Amino acid sequence: MADVQKMILRMECEAETYFPPFGEKEYFERIGREKFKALFPGKPIIGEDDLRYYKGLAPYNPALVRLSKIKGEIRAYDHHLKTWRKVKDFHYSKIATI
Repeated sequence: MADVQKMILRMECEAETYFPPFGEKEYFERIGREKFKALFPGKPIIGEDDLRYYKGLAPYNPALVRLSKIKGEIRAYDHHLKTWRKVKDFHYSKIATI
């Protein structure tokens, strides 16, 4: 999950919503708890701060992100050059409706 968030930022986009896989509302919470308990089996989870990092370790597909804004150009990672390059100029900003 953390990798997908970083990838979206580097693509010059803003995410509106991260949909959980299979519509499971507690997906990130469940994976975060599992990862925490695997690393610290005897330690109790006190608060949300304990799980913040471990929620980011959840496997996640970038196709499940709804974008709210594309900031002028779409960028893609070029594995040959080992850098991000511009693919296309594109402007999009979702208009908030009531």
